[in-house]
Amino acid sequence: MNDMERYGRILLTIAVLGLFLTIVASMIAGRFLTPTLIVVAVFGVAGFVMMRRGQRA
Repeated sequence: MNDMERYGRILLTIAVLGLFLTIVASMIAGRFLTPTLIVVAVFGVAGFVMMRRGQRA
């Protein structure tokens, strides 16, 4: 496992945790927190791309 794959996995893990926290916060707030969800989705996509590129190298 090289550094890019490792950082991609870490970023993907942070995105999954962020998604969970966004859903919990949305349930507590009583409304859907769209901006936070968009940020988490961007982190997830970036992490996935980094992980795949690291696997190919």
